[in-house]
Amino acid sequence: MAYSLLIADDEYFIRQKLKRIIDYEGLDITLVADVENGQEVIDCLTSHCIDLLILDINMPFLSGLDVAKYIFDNNIQTEVIVLSGYADFEYAQVLMQYHVKNYILKPVANTTLHESLKKAIVAVNENRRQREAQVAHNYHTLVANVKQIISENGMITSLYPECPFLSPYPFCVFLCVHTNRYSNQFFIDFFTFLDTLDVQYVLLLEDNHILHVLVLLGANSSEFLQSTKAFLEQNIKFSFLAQSSVFSVDEPVAPYYKAAISNFNQRFFLHPKQEQRKITDFSDIRKNMIKNAHAGAQTLDQYMSDIICSAENYKHLNLLLNEVLFSFYLYDNRNVSLDIPELVQEILSENDDLDGIANVLCLLAKTHIYTSYQLDSDVFLCQKVVDYIETYFAESTISVATVATHVGLTPSYIGSIFKKVHKKSINQYITEFRLQSSEQLLMDPTLKISDIATMVGYTDAFYFSKRFKQFYGYSPKHHKQGKTPSL
Repeated sequence: MAYSLLIADDEYFIRQKLKRIIDYEGLDITLVADVENGQEVIDCLTSHCIDLLILDINMPFLSGLDVAKYIFDNNIQTEVIVLSGYADFEYAQVLMQYHVKNYILKPVANTTLHESLKKAIVAVNENRRQREAQVAHNYHTLVANVKQIISENGMITSLYPECPFLSPYPFCVFLCVHTNRYSNQFFIDFFTFLDTLDVQYVLLLEDNHILHVLVLLGANSSEFLQSTKAFLEQNIKFSFLAQSSVFSVDEPVAPYYKAAISNFNQRFFLHPKQEQRKITDFSDIRKNMIKNAHAGAQTLDQYMSDIICSAENYKHLNLLLNEVLFSFYLYDNRNVSLDIPELVQEILSENDDLDGIANVLCLLAKTHIYTSYQLDSDVFLCQKVVDYIETYFAESTISVATVATHVGLTPSYIGSIFKKVHKKSINQYITEFRLQSSEQLLMDPTLKISDIATMVGYTDAFYFSKRFKQFYGYSPKHHKQGKTPSL
């Protein structure tokens, strides 16, 4: 990430010399501007994010000391390198009060300026790390607190003492979004869009295809909801968007969250079939499954559709799926052991209508009831998955869905088989293979970290660095520099 630089000196030729002798490429510095007085410095600090400031002491309008005081008083995260024509102990004392530690005498030597900039960049990096850690800590605390007030049916106003930045937002709404396929880019685009609005938001759930988000709004809540729907429809392929009604921050939140989830779950029942045959006795499912299966594929398809379309609500649908899947494994001569509740949730998250769920169950039924695969066929199937991942891992679009399409099975089913054989999910395997592949590339001094991220399938270098550090315990930059614990 480049470091932004501002040069401030009232002498034109000194500014030109400074601009000429700085090693921009070696230090990864971008010059924002060069100015000749203190007021212009403050104007630039107001309109730009400045990492590094080379600041002359004696300037018109406002002196360098005035600017240093302004930066300190306003807690601006800019590292200052002060220039002075003569050594003055009183100046140095005052500057130390403003946390300015870099002090260079004129005329400025190339090596002196270079070392001062390197020292300032180290301080910038440490400030960034501390800010990011603090932001992450604050956000995780906020998420935990919001989840707690949901469980206790509390109010958003109870968060104000710890989170005063929420107080300008008097209204709230819960959003539930179901995407039609897993996509990191979807999350990036959606939250980038929210960042452009005057709102605060808290991510409560991010589970493959599903997001639950609490959004705190200003006065014009209807405009926010309209723009959010329009954005999703125009920019992101998604299956369903549900929301609670807008509510005040001094109302208990739990009923609104439950209402949003209830609205979200109704996506399965938006187009109910006519003349449904109600199946209320769950024991019928186990008794009739094999009989209908042996009657032929068409009969099985109709039977499965009747079962699923008999669901009266989301809870009933969940119970039906558990019973249907359990009946499959009762008759599977391989004695396959799968986590049925987990598979149910995967099926529900990957399909947003009853017909889609019925089709998935038909495929699973034909796998478990019609065929008599040997266990090693699962190993062979998973090897096809591994071969595909190791061939196409560099493509950012690779996902469980694309893998499933390649092997001709549903994402939930191939995901379950892969986890049984490899003891990890397909997404985990993709991530680990990408990170392991990046290790060798990081040893190449000609490659930037951002280029390596792209080469192993990441569109966001920051996200790549985050996953790398989570996996290895140190950053890609430290690995590239040989500063790893093992070394």
